[in-house]
Amino acid sequence: MVKDASISFEIPDGNLGNNAKIYTPDKDSTSGISAMAIAADNRFTSVYGIGMKAGTFYEGGSQDSMKLVINESAARALGWFDPQKALNQPLKFFNSPATFYIKGVTKDIQFGSMRDKIQPTFFSTVEGVLVYRHLSIKLNDGSISQQIASLQKEWKRIFPHSPFDYKFIDDNLAKMYETETRMRKAARLATIVAFILVTLGILGISAMSITRRTKEVGIRKVLGATYTDIVILFVREFSWIIIASNLVAWPLAWYLLNKWLNTYSYRIDLDISPFLIVGIVIIGLVLAVIMLMLGKTLRTNPVKSLQID
Repeated sequence: MVKDASISFEIPDGNLGNNAKIYTPDKDSTSGISAMAIAADNRFTSVYGIGMKAGTFYEGGSQDSMKLVINESAARALGWFDPQKALNQPLKFFNSPATFYIKGVTKDIQFGSMRDKIQPTFFSTVEGVLVYRHLSIKLNDGSISQQIASLQKEWKRIFPHSPFDYKFIDDNLAKMYETETRMRKAARLATIVAFILVTLGILGISAMSITRRTKEVGIRKVLGATYTDIVILFVREFSWIIIASNLVAWPLAWYLLNKWLNTYSYRIDLDISPFLIVGIVIIGLVLAVIMLMLGKTLRTNPVKSLQID
């Protein structure tokens, strides 16, 4: 039922922990850095899949009471760009005489939103601490509801007077991105509405253009123009509109998307492929509409087309 479990004071759910100032004894305390403090047991990295860059995490027991584990960002901020060189180095806390030693360096993990840079972080052991804030449990594959029910039963047996309250970490993470979720829904709706409006606009312009040039189509048919020739004629007419609209829309969309992405410390780089895809879709839509609208006109006898006033 339980694949792994860990007790800690903090979890990666966006509610960042307390900060403490740490520095190396060979430098003045004013040169220290502010780092997020996380107290956790020896199973924390296993439960949350945090890899090690150098050294090891806590192994459990009192032998780690004067040891600290830091993340990559903290190591770099303290001047160790090679994580291996940080091992066994002394660290002190501001306004504390105690000296701790670095046991390991973890890979960076985001405890907050992707809008924020990963903070320098240090982990201390919870061995000997009698009160904890979080019990993190990694479940096995299978029925989640059955495993939760079994956990609740066991919880009530051990802690009969304490409520069984649980949350899924992915739900906590989803709350950090509620704004993005709402924006995605709004953007999806706006895209659908825009697509409908574009389609209606193309239908209207195509119908007007084909009606206006019915006699011309008839004359071209009489002179031997093929279906493809006439389709190309109308596509060429609309191509300038498509090119002009894309020349206006692409830079504006690029600017707005980049401005939004710049609000995140960790972001993707925009490339031209989404814009090309949209352009191809619009061209395909225009082509389909023109072919659809021309169908009836091209099936009409050219003589009748030329008789239309």
